[in-house]
Amino acid sequence: MSDVKPLSLSMNARRLLVVEKRRLTVFVVGEPKKAPKSGAMIPLPSKWEAEHALETAFGTFVVCGRAAGKPGVMEVNRRGDVRRMCGRQCAGVPCYLSTFDPDEADLLVADSSTHRVVLLSSQLEVVRVFLDRERDGVARPRRVVKAGYFLVGHGDDSGSGVVSLFWPRKSTLQPMPETPTSDQMIGL
Repeated sequence: MSDVKPLSLSMNARRLLVVEKRRLTVFVVGEPKKAPKSGAMIPLPSKWEAEHALETAFGTFVVCGRAAGKPGVMEVNRRGDVRRMCGRQCAGVPCYLSTFDPDEADLLVADSSTHRVVLLSSQLEVVRVFLDRERDGVARPRRVVKAGYFLVGHGDDSGSGVVSLFWPRKSTLQPMPETPTSDQMIGL
C-alpha cells in the first residue's frame, strides 16, 4: 500500500474508498481484528483528476474533479468506464460530494468556486442550489455532511475556516438559473 497517495476518503457501511488523483481503491473493512482487505483499483478516464468520490448504493462511483482542466462530476463503473456526467452548470470547482438522503441517490456537491452547495439527482442532473454565499453566507465550501442537519465547512470573508450548521427547515431551496440542456453541456 505504500504507492497509495490519497487525496480524500469516503466510507459506507463496510467499504473504504481511497481517492487518488488518477484512480480509486476500494478496501473492505468491518472485522475489528482483521486488516482491511485490498479490493479493486479503479482507473479513472485519461485526463481526469479526482478531488473526491463516493460509492453509490448501485456499486458505481461518483467522482468530482477535473477532466482536461475543466471541472466536472461523473459516475463510473468498477472498470472506470464513464456512465454519465453532470453538465458544466453543476459546478465551478467541485471539491466534495455527500449523500443527501441515504434512502435516495441524490447528492450534495460543495463547489468552492461558485460559493455554493448544489443538489444533484441520481442522474447527475442539477436539482437546486442548496446553500450559497448571498443567502446563507457559505463562501468557498469545502465539505458538507448531512446527519439530520447539515454541517458545512467553508471560508468566511476574512479568509478563516468556519463550520456552519444548517437545519433543513430553515434552508430555502432556490431554483437553478436557466442553463443549456445536458446534451449541449457534454462537450467537455
